[in-house]
Amino acid sequence: MFFTSVLGFSNVSRGIFYMGQSSILFYVFTGFSFFLPYSIICAEMGASFKNEKGGIYSWIEKSVGGSFGRKLGFITIFMWWFSYVVWMMNVASMITIPLSYVLSPFIDGGFSHATKMVKDLLGPVGMGLIGIVVISLITYLITHGVTKLAKLASVGGIAVMSLNVILIVCSLFILISHGFHPASTYSWADMTTVPKFSKYAGDGLIGMVGLFGFAVYAIFAYGGVEAVGGLVDKLENPEKNVKRGLLIGAGVGIFVYCFGIFAATWFIDRNSVQVMHDIMTTKQGGTGLFYAGNAVYYFMYTLGSTVGSSLHLSASACGTLGNIFAAYTGVSMFCALSGAFFVLIYAPLKQMIEGVPQGIFPASWSKENKNGMPTVALMWQLGLVIFLVLISTLGGDAVADLVQNLVTLTNVTMTVPVIFIIYAYIHYLKNDKVEKPIRIFKSDGTGITMAWCAMLTIGFANLFTVAEPLIHVYMGDDVATNMKEALMSIGGVVVFAIIGWYMVARYERHCAEGKLPMPATEAESSGK
Repeated sequence: MFFTSVLGFSNVSRGIFYMGQSSILFYVFTGFSFFLPYSIICAEMGASFKNEKGGIYSWIEKSVGGSFGRKLGFITIFMWWFSYVVWMMNVASMITIPLSYVLSPFIDGGFSHATKMVKDLLGPVGMGLIGIVVISLITYLITHGVTKLAKLASVGGIAVMSLNVILIVCSLFILISHGFHPASTYSWADMTTVPKFSKYAGDGLIGMVGLFGFAVYAIFAYGGVEAVGGLVDKLENPEKNVKRGLLIGAGVGIFVYCFGIFAATWFIDRNSVQVMHDIMTTKQGGTGLFYAGNAVYYFMYTLGSTVGSSLHLSASACGTLGNIFAAYTGVSMFCALSGAFFVLIYAPLKQMIEGVPQGIFPASWSKENKNGMPTVALMWQLGLVIFLVLISTLGGDAVADLVQNLVTLTNVTMTVPVIFIIYAYIHYLKNDKVEKPIRIFKSDGTGITMAWCAMLTIGFANLFTVAEPLIHVYMGDDVATNMKEALMSIGGVVVFAIIGWYMVARYERHCAEGKLPMPATEAESSGK
């Protein structure tokens, strides 16, 4: 489940697409400054609260303590859950795109026309309806229990790893067949400068904004560890398995991104990436059929056609082999997205409704079926996602803008919870009442230092996400749009914080009035 919910194979191709081989340094830095310490934090806290069903809510509430801990925990889990609801809407609306590449070997124009053909055939409504069917089917399968969920989610992880294996093996074959002469060079300048084709290229303030922009992207590429750590109560031998799983996963994650990009430079050079940019935009006579999100298919097409060239196949056969690689990538990416659905439809919702005190949500939401799954809550969540997909596809331009505003609202709210988790970890280390069965950071001082390192890294990413449009406002670039984006990014955090604080304050007021039972910890301290 770790590889399904955290690692994205497309982040390798996007690294090449955005920054060339210089992206390796960004993934190394963010991997060691954020991803590794954060994985350790999740492993330690997950093992300590192995018997708690509330995941990150329980981590924060029990580490920080009191009313503030309860409020901060709920704001965190509520913000995190809703961000994934918006993510589900986005992915459901485009789930047909990976499958469209299956047609690559069978149509004129190959992979470069597959998506356009499917979009023209189905339209936004058809694509949205297929997404609704997929997410409904996955939700139904989830109701049959966590064991089946884990098995189905593992398919996505296998798909992601298979693409990485294909990339490394085929790249190595190409390198050997070309006499160990890689397509790219590895001078210090190549590794540390922004390519001219990159959207992050520029001089002065523009260049600085560009470098920070990709650093933010590299940080976000490592997100999602807390979703797996929050399911520790469902694991066998959790102290051992959560530590081993998250640490191995962190190491493999950093290796996959960095070595994957390095291997890609054996068959693709900056000129090839420039071609990719040209065909992905309408500039310079490009077709405009592609964008960064599906650069992975051109990337794998190039890998396949280069393998064909290394085998001395004809130009036609090389193109066919490239289309086959693109088709396999489409199937694998569909499996990976479906696997992520299996984890992220269940994990955030499960942690929220099972962790927060009874009375904040309707009692029916926490009722479980015979397989131990909260069916009613899953159906409510499914209904919300379906509603968002339908209005985004049927509502016209005005509603589409409203939905896009909703997406902008969650740009920061998806990662602000990580800051709260790390903040809670510092309290966790100082809280002698919390049992700590595993300690990877051997001293509190080391743990706090690494926590601050991770917090500053992710905090910078969130701050820059808000600051970037303001910098463009300062530079006079599309002032209205950029100002709106900045305000929406800040507004999302404020809105969810107010809603979360109000819901917990209302619950506590009802407890004080005797309408709801007092929280267990406070009941014990008062002798009730």
